[in-house]
Amino acid sequence: MEEVNHCSPAPLFLSAAFSVCAEVSALFFLCHLFFCVPISSSSFPVLFHLLSLLCRLLRACVRPWFCFFSPASRKPISSLGNETDNLSLLKFKESIYDYLHHVLDSWNTSNHFCNWYGVTCDHNHHRVTELWLNGYGLRGSITPHIGNLSFVRVIVLNDNMLYREIPQEFGHLFRLQTLFIGNNTLGGTFAINITSCSELSNLSFGGHNLSDRIPMEIGYLHKLERLHLVKNNFSGQIPMSMWNLSSRTLLPIGENNLKESMPEEIGFLQKLRIFYISRNKLSGAIPFCPYNFSSLIVLDVEGNFFQETIPLSLASLKGLRYLGLSQNNLSGSIPKGMQDITSWTYLNVSFNMLEGEVPSKGVFSNASAVSLMGNKKFRGGISMAGLLTCPLKSVGERKHPNCKMIVLVCSVTAFLLLLSIVAIYHLRNRSKKSLDSPSIDMLSKLSYQKLHNATDGFSI
Repeated sequence: MEEVNHCSPAPLFLSAAFSVCAEVSALFFLCHLFFCVPISSSSFPVLFHLLSLLCRLLRACVRPWFCFFSPASRKPISSLGNETDNLSLLKFKESIYDYLHHVLDSWNTSNHFCNWYGVTCDHNHHRVTELWLNGYGLRGSITPHIGNLSFVRVIVLNDNMLYREIPQEFGHLFRLQTLFIGNNTLGGTFAINITSCSELSNLSFGGHNLSDRIPMEIGYLHKLERLHLVKNNFSGQIPMSMWNLSSRTLLPIGENNLKESMPEEIGFLQKLRIFYISRNKLSGAIPFCPYNFSSLIVLDVEGNFFQETIPLSLASLKGLRYLGLSQNNLSGSIPKGMQDITSWTYLNVSFNMLEGEVPSKGVFSNASAVSLMGNKKFRGGISMAGLLTCPLKSVGERKHPNCKMIVLVCSVTAFLLLLSIVAIYHLRNRSKKSLDSPSIDMLSKLSYQKLHNATDGFSI
């Protein structure tokens, strides 16, 4: 669109008419002064010059108002400083070569960009504030021009097929609060410039091929509440600055290659509700203080190399619903206080080196809500399939009646089974002497495939 640089003829005519009227009025005023008030001839030119300047000043002040209210002089929205947003969105579309459901078909010059699908603008400045294009199969890369959307606060591009690297130009978006670009195939490293977005509260880079370390600068995001870095190739140690983000409530960083141990500074995350660090290479003890994690509802540290015992402090997390400790190197016994947590829906401590008696109350009374397999030295507990469920008695104490009955039944059953085998063996020897067995010879000539077909895959 062309910009309009001049006023329309109508406002110009009105401005000129006002100027003429002002100058005529000034002349009448001079005449009045000349005839009614005695004035010297020497001061008349000076007074006329001053009044003429006053008329020109009035004309200069009035003319812009006529131009502003003229319909023909109004500029289009795109010429009021929004050409940058328009161009940035068009560049974004150019970097996408395929998409589903005609989602970007409306992105053309015949429509204003505020009316494009997935774009939200504010009503005052008509600038882009939100971009929602999640789950539309976008194929391509993210253009660096996206960093020119200076008013944007929310960008959601997750669940697509975007590739290449994350543009560093995201760091220019100083108003950005939410950035979700997870579940794509983006590569490279963590775009460190994003840590300049001081207003950022939600960040998702999960489900990519990002590598290298998580940068220390992540600690600059003091307003960050949710950080999603799961399913990448991040390596090295978790930066210490990450534990200083006290406002964080959601921290899934599992399924990476993170190493070393977790420091006690993790206790600074007092608002943490979900902590998911499973399937890494973390080691050492599990440091948890119950007074700092009263809001925790999900704790999943499965598939690491954590050692020592299950912290007794976990029994004080009364709001905990899910606890995953499986596939580690934990030893010792299960704290009995854990059976008093009534909010639990699932507990998984399988494939460790735990031992001792399994609690029988609380979540442990529901076999479907507890996984204990792979711990060979466990005993007791309702949820332990195949283990002796009778309580252990001291020496000299009378055995439980149920255990005595079980032993008696097992003994009688074993004796009858042995007697049946001996009887069948003698009957076969007698039949071999008196009868031929052509059916056995025929069976030996059948192939495996024929048996498989005849029995319908051995389902009979």
